[in-house]
Amino acid sequence: MHKKTVKLIEQSDDSAGSVGSLLMGIEGELQDRLNQVSMDTKTKLSLLKKLEKTVNLKIYEGWETLAIDLLGIFSTAVPEKQVREAYVDLIDKKTEKFNKENQPYTVSVLLKLKASVIRTYESEDTYKDFLYTHEEDRYMKKELIQYLLEKKAYSDVLDRLDLDDGSKPLHAKRDQLRHAYQAYAGMNETDKQIETGKKLILAGEFEYYEKIKAIAEDPEDLYTQTKQSIQAMNSFEAFHLYKKLIIVEQDTEAILSLTKNNPALIEETINYLKDAYPEETFTLYTRYMYQLAEESSNRKEYKVLCRKLNTYGELFGSQEKSTVISHLEETYNRRPAMKDELSKIK
Repeated sequence: MHKKTVKLIEQSDDSAGSVGSLLMGIEGELQDRLNQVSMDTKTKLSLLKKLEKTVNLKIYEGWETLAIDLLGIFSTAVPEKQVREAYVDLIDKKTEKFNKENQPYTVSVLLKLKASVIRTYESEDTYKDFLYTHEEDRYMKKELIQYLLEKKAYSDVLDRLDLDDGSKPLHAKRDQLRHAYQAYAGMNETDKQIETGKKLILAGEFEYYEKIKAIAEDPEDLYTQTKQSIQAMNSFEAFHLYKKLIIVEQDTEAILSLTKNNPALIEETINYLKDAYPEETFTLYTRYMYQLAEESSNRKEYKVLCRKLNTYGELFGSQEKSTVISHLEETYNRRPAMKDELSKIK
């Protein structure tokens, strides 16, 4: 079934992911069967030979990761030393076939599979030595760092991070920054923890704002600095970070200013503005209704407009809603579909 399904990949359009889902289902069924059946060492070795023959078939050329997925299923069935040695030997044979330069991901997946076997069945020292030996592989390096964090070897973690590399943007260093944050937290180096947290926020990890706010000596100053840093970014991502920040802090003045420049935000920000700025909120929401009507061009969009007008009426009263509807009917009298939909909510 697995082999036949792999063949389907090149014979069909799998844009909906159906073939991939079928493969996952087959692998899950194989895993369940393997876990349920009791086998002696001789039977496992025989099955392992069949598995080796399968994953080396020509149909898996170009789909090596699918072969490795199939290979990985057997990793739960190797508590016996003889079986485990044969299994690891098979992993090593597969690894030798790939070029680290041209197929680094495939090599990494095989190394991770071998590491999981070693960690499950071998000594901790053997596992640790394996990680150190393959530290040049970036996935193994991440696993090594995670291991060192578990062991609270925070200085060793920091030694393996390249935080001063200015050639990479912050979002490309998120994993390293997360590891550094965890290491500084473990070492109780609050200042460095906060500085790293600030970088993570600017890299899009907004959840770190609450974390560093809880340990900052001056939360207000932290808010001001973070706000200024995000504004200085001047990007699409910065817009969303800024919005999250001012909403979390319920900075109504900043929320009002942002909404004035982006009227569509009024639906999201009204609960923060309506009490502090009732008149401005009403004006902004009304302007948004008119803008939405102007941008609508088909019946589906007119229905959306009418739903939002109903919400507008709940917020500001039926009279204000009627005023907007009358204005729209007059302004867009050549849009019969819009007038038809508006007539349904009068």
